[in-house]
Amino acid sequence: MARKIVKKLESSEKITVKRSMLGLYDDLTIFKNRCNGCGICVKACYKEALKLSDAITHKGRLVKKGQVAIDTDKCTFCGVCAVLCPTNAIKMFRNGKPTSPAIDSGMLPHILKDFTIDVEKCDPTCKLACKENCPTEAISIDVEERNGNITKIIGVHVDFDKCIFCGKCEQFCPQKAMLVMKPFHGMLRLNVSRCPKGCQACVDVCPSGALTLDESGKIKVEERFCIYCGACEKVCPEKAIEVKITRVSYDKIASRAWLSILEKLVSPEYAQEELYVSSIKNYLGNLEKAAT
Repeated sequence: MARKIVKKLESSEKITVKRSMLGLYDDLTIFKNRCNGCGICVKACYKEALKLSDAITHKGRLVKKGQVAIDTDKCTFCGVCAVLCPTNAIKMFRNGKPTSPAIDSGMLPHILKDFTIDVEKCDPTCKLACKENCPTEAISIDVEERNGNITKIIGVHVDFDKCIFCGKCEQFCPQKAMLVMKPFHGMLRLNVSRCPKGCQACVDVCPSGALTLDESGKIKVEERFCIYCGACEKVCPEKAIEVKITRVSYDKIASRAWLSILEKLVSPEYAQEELYVSSIKNYLGNLEKAAT
């Protein structure tokens, strides 16, 4: 067996696990400021190498987010957690460069998430709505100015290291110049009658602003901005929130491991439906090839 050396380093900003083996240097890093303790990585890890601590709330406010811990004896540096993390909190590097071993090996498919923009539709009268409403400050804009006023938008750039594909930019763009493809689709349900007065822990942990407070202090839901991470459900002290992923956008079934992950993230029924649809597509594809 190849000799490997695993080290774990932790600071106030991140947790990094390092592996050295056969001249390859792998780093798996969790950035604490981006992690909201949603637990998707824990569900997806087929080696059960990740554990999530409970969030801490006090008088209706989030004091400390749930934190992910890595078991170095179980982690195989496959990178499944990094691929599926909805807030870009987990990164995988090999010899200093970003890598996705789970995708490269065929274990995982390519997760379909995208952002497109037609700059020709952009109008400076929009007051840079996409940038101003982005919850993660992922958007930067190049403009032409005259006398301190914006006369033309010449470029819109997205930092995909920050973008969580919440769709706020698309919704707030008055010219409908943007289109966002979300990786996760689902449902968010809030039982307002169970919300304690003054509690806003869910608002504190929500990365996209799908949960806010209205003028009366009640929780307001904007599900169109939800990324279905489920962090709000975990921090709610009264179990007033339910979040479910009902569909994942991806290109094709890659392996049995992927089906197992779908069973955990969505449901066993969904995984079986996806397998059935994939089988039909493959069958029809083979028929088409045979006919040509």
